[in-house]
Amino acid sequence: EALDQAAKWLTECRASHEECRVSDAAFVPNRLLYLGDDRTDSNTLELVEKPDRPIPYAALSHRWTKETPAKSLLTSNLLDRKQHGMPIASLPRMMQDVVLVLRRLGIQYIWIDCLCIIQDDKDDWKREAALMASIYTNAELTVAASWCDQPDQSLFRDHSAPHELTWPLLTRGWVYQEQLLSRRMLHFTQNELIWECFETTHCECGWYDNNTSSHGILGSFKQSPVSKSWAQIIKGYAKRPLTVITDKLPALAGIGKAIAAANDYDAAEYLCGFWEKELEESFFWYLSEPPRYARPEIRMPTWSWASVIGGVECWQVSLEGIEFLGSDMKYSGDPLLGDVVGGTLSLSGHV
Repeated sequence: EALDQAAKWLTECRASHEECRVSDAAFVPNRLLYLGDDRTDSNTLELVEKPDRPIPYAALSHRWTKETPAKSLLTSNLLDRKQHGMPIASLPRMMQDVVLVLRRLGIQYIWIDCLCIIQDDKDDWKREAALMASIYTNAELTVAASWCDQPDQSLFRDHSAPHELTWPLLTRGWVYQEQLLSRRMLHFTQNELIWECFETTHCECGWYDNNTSSHGILGSFKQSPVSKSWAQIIKGYAKRPLTVITDKLPALAGIGKAIAAANDYDAAEYLCGFWEKELEESFFWYLSEPPRYARPEIRMPTWSWASVIGGVECWQVSLEGIEFLGSDMKYSGDPLLGDVVGGTLSLSGHV
């Protein structure tokens, strides 16, 4: 019954929501997993590499942990996966449930980071990380395992469980851009399904529908990243923990690319976590709480908020009397991915 409701939300959005149309109909990820449909009895997922045509696909938003079984990951076993596929039974319980959900919804392909990016190949990881914005923006649907903090938990809720609004997934660093970039998200919470798209928000219990209509709020609580200032994005992101601390800027790169495309920013104007044209709103930052950890050992200028761990606030101050003289940034790769070799920022003003 819950999945029937999810299918109705998806059908309604596809048919009538202009804001949720795919932005690049020609885009397709480099690797996808073929699931089959609701009638298939296959117990293996097929790894499809470099599809030669656009394919509607879903993406999974989940908490990546070190508890994810190594046998599930895509590594140097790429050739074997292409030849023999991925046994569904070898997947964590949550991912097995996602396969069932998407087969019911009629979506035959899915992109999952740990199954579609070669985990022990840094070059492959960098190439795919640079595509994150396109992957989530163009996904037909993003399935969010919002209440699962371990991969072996079931995606499906427990009807007998006390009603809770605990969503461990939405506190994680990588998930921030997945949530903002996705056109449609289907959240599996501990108690019910929640639907988010750019035009509406629904839940099984009807709370969102009743409150948005009676209080005159916009039909959706979901916002596109391009509707936010960079200072707002920094504030929303910086407080979220990351399993790998060197992912600090890579986990924000997808949003950075979306902002750049919307505002015609050049990658050369990205300064270790700041956009040159938005320095006035974001450059004067401070930790919003006492640091709980030592400064991370990552190559990052100390004037960047990305050099610390913890929540960040930005002073909204005028740069009148302060002149931006320029920057000298050196990267070993994509600036948005944070491959910083060194960098200086030059300002002039009274002290």
